[in-house]
Amino acid sequence: LRVVRPYYGADDKLIGYMELGQEIDSFLDDMKGRTGDEVALLLVKESMDSSGWADVARKNRTENNWDDQEDFVLAGSTSQGLSEEIVQAKDLKSVGAEGKVLGVFKKDGGTTESRVAFPINDAAGELIGLMVVEHDITAVVDEIASTRVRMIGAIITMMVVVLGVVIVLMNALIFSRLNHMISDMETISTRVAGGDYDVSYRPMGANDEIGKFERFYADFITMVGGALKQLSDVMKNQ
Repeated sequence: LRVVRPYYGADDKLIGYMELGQEIDSFLDDMKGRTGDEVALLLVKESMDSSGWADVARKNRTENNWDDQEDFVLAGSTSQGLSEEIVQAKDLKSVGAEGKVLGVFKKDGGTTESRVAFPINDAAGELIGLMVVEHDITAVVDEIASTRVRMIGAIITMMVVVLGVVIVLMNALIFSRLNHMISDMETISTRVAGGDYDVSYRPMGANDEIGKFERFYADFITMVGGALKQLSDVMKNQ
């Protein structure tokens, strides 16, 4: 990793350059130490020389991985597992300027990791590589799961409350009135059977379907009671 910075004199005249360089491996290890994330660096093959890469691998006594991928070569990684999985990745060419989420993975240790790739451009703005970052999102996933459980519990509680309110309303507006009608009908039947034809039914006064039926029933009871009374009077006079 190299950076070149120009230096100017008192009269703003260019007097030279300062070049700073750092080995990729130590740079990646330093990033991992600061963030705790596993990181890997991929370089675009088009901007590199395959023979030069082979010479570096031979001098460092490392395996020449130039042919592991078609478009990129792995320059360094903080995780052997990440290195092996990156080599098998097929969609790295489509990483845009804003980066790309490569996936979310469940690790053997029970952790959940997200893997993201970011482009690396040179001073001219040309793509020269990718930085792949693997971040532990176990805490976020656990929080989402916990929130989902709480939401489900809240929904169930709300449904139970609504159901209770509906039951109370149905009992107050429907069943209690039906029970009142049944009780009055039994009383009226008993009185009519005993010869009391001055019977009547008093509706509860609601202006709904049950209320309409109550008023019809009240008129019907009055009519039946009056008819039976007239019939009884006629029979007595005979």
